[in-house]
Amino acid sequence: MVDASTALLAASLLVCYLYWWVALGFMRAAQFSAKPAAEPSDKDSAPATVAFDNKDQTASKAGLRGWGKRAMLAMNNHAEQLPQFGLAALLNVAVRSGVTPWAVSGVMAGVAVFRGAHLACYLADLDGLRSLSFLGSSLLTLALYVMVFVSF
Repeated sequence: MVDASTALLAASLLVCYLYWWVALGFMRAAQFSAKPAAEPSDKDSAPATVAFDNKDQTASKAGLRGWGKRAMLAMNNHAEQLPQFGLAALLNVAVRSGVTPWAVSGVMAGVAVFRGAHLACYLADLDGLRSLSFLGSSLLTLALYVMVFVSF
């Protein structure tokens, strides 16, 4: 039977992974709702200028604008930070230092909350709050590495 702290640890990892899928969904929605480039549109509200092309996805991603581009950037950012977070979690499970499992799970849940805020701020174009949420998740991920070697 899995104890509650281990379940919270696993759920935090899963939620952070799911954020990547949410960002991907927003990006794909922007690609599929693309308007032809010939139509004049507001730069911020237009999701894309190149319709989705499965044979040349790079071009359709490059044509994203507004919330579609922000969703792509959020997706890329989640993909860049997830390995460090996952490794920190794995090290904490493997080493089982003197830190209580609840402390590790609590920090991991904090990372998941900050990453969710990061995604929401990215999509809403709230750059200041987005940077603060990124900083919060990065500091908590660093704390997970410290917890491997330190007892509380």
